[in-house]
Amino acid sequence: WEEFGKHVKPNSKYALSKECEEWAVRAGIQFVDPLQRSHSGHPFYCPSCHSFSNASPTSLQRHLEKSHSHQQPSACKRKLDDSAIPNDFLEPMLYVSGCSNAEIISTTLKGKYTAVSWHHGKPLYRKDEAAEFDVPVVLYFWDSRDGDKHHGWWFSQKEGSNLAWAYNSSNRSPHDSRVPAIGWRVPWDGEVDQTLQISTSCQDVVNSSDSSDSSDHGFELCWEFVASSGGGKEDWQPMSKDMNDVLEKRWADGWRGDNGTDTFHVHSNGFTYGIDCYCMVQWNVRTHRRRNIRRGEARPDVNTLLPKLAEKDAQVESLRSERNSLAEENKELIAKVKHLETEKNTLEKSQADHATQMMLEEAWRMNSQLQTQTCTELNHWDAAFSNIQQALVEACPADHYGDCKRMLRVSIAGLQQIRNVDLWKAYDFQKERVRKELERRDGVPTVTSALPSRVCKWVQLDTKLNEILLIHGTTKDRIDQIATFGFDERLARESGLYGQGV
Repeated sequence: WEEFGKHVKPNSKYALSKECEEWAVRAGIQFVDPLQRSHSGHPFYCPSCHSFSNASPTSLQRHLEKSHSHQQPSACKRKLDDSAIPNDFLEPMLYVSGCSNAEIISTTLKGKYTAVSWHHGKPLYRKDEAAEFDVPVVLYFWDSRDGDKHHGWWFSQKEGSNLAWAYNSSNRSPHDSRVPAIGWRVPWDGEVDQTLQISTSCQDVVNSSDSSDSSDHGFELCWEFVASSGGGKEDWQPMSKDMNDVLEKRWADGWRGDNGTDTFHVHSNGFTYGIDCYCMVQWNVRTHRRRNIRRGEARPDVNTLLPKLAEKDAQVESLRSERNSLAEENKELIAKVKHLETEKNTLEKSQADHATQMMLEEAWRMNSQLQTQTCTELNHWDAAFSNIQQALVEACPADHYGDCKRMLRVSIAGLQQIRNVDLWKAYDFQKERVRKELERRDGVPTVTSALPSRVCKWVQLDTKLNEILLIHGTTKDRIDQIATFGFDERLARESGLYGQGV
């Protein structure tokens, strides 16, 4: 339209009849600037003949009749009419479906093939390229000159190419020139792909592949028209749905016009359009504006895809919920394992503590230190840690300040229990001596301790003797001496945190 049609529309200076315009389009006639002196004002240029013509019947029409008579439009010549193809071949046109292999291979093989020559005694077919970027594909036969392995039908870029997509060993007889319909191996050295089929009918391929693409994958075939203007890059736009449906039905019925012609008319969006099946052109009957049309590639069908997208979203949500549930179960299992490991460690330690406890009891029973250690470390999980820490905090008088306040933030790093049989025997001896002395005295004062009794709740204190629990502070280097030899009141300092502590 931009380069030719707008100059020859009806009522324009260089108007052509419909038949002459179609004839000129088929012959490749170009419209050039009539103001240029190089061609004497003739607006039509024929690249194949290198000649110029004007719009009069004695110029362009005569040139077309003389040099391009074989391209004259004819009512019996249609796009899908087999009579337009030489009848030297038994199957002049073939239609190949896609395959279930890689999508790029399926797209490469799928399409219409036309017989163009003979090769090794059988027809050679070349794929009709739909776009300039399509990979060239030929379907040909190779005889037994290179052995039985290469004897058969092949899909590749050219005859004898090392790069081949599919192979079929059927129909190898010299008297059979037909291409095998099924049994193709894709890739050529792989397994037979049942989805790759070859037919002489376009409708068979549409039914087997296009319909499956449309229904199974949510795609629909879409007709397009050129919407660009100003000589820029072609901008193909989809037609309206009603227009698309009418053209697609015509295509399925053989893509023929009305009453044996190449044209028919369509009503859409309040306009009437004429369609030329051969030239693939539509024109507005009122404005005479012409546009190229084509049968475009498959496009997503929103109405079909939306339910599938919703189904996929539901599946994703279900999987996400299942994943979260498994994550929670995993957390619970990890917590259970950790708890069981703690119980196991506790049992193991309790067994060891039980053996140690029995050794200590044996020492007291024998009234001898034997091999028992003087100081025994308590496990960090022992309840004595928290009890003693709380008792130390409570033992701090509320009216004390300075160093005493530090005990409110005390943290126990370790506990040792002293079991010195000799010191205990000496203590028990002195205890009995005090008891006998107090029996002969009256009005003995009562002594109390700020240290709660629960810190050593197993101890049976004799309140009649003022037996109480006391706290003694010392340095780390004196621990072993005190545990072995006991307290020495001569070394106790009045300025200590707890006084002399004796």
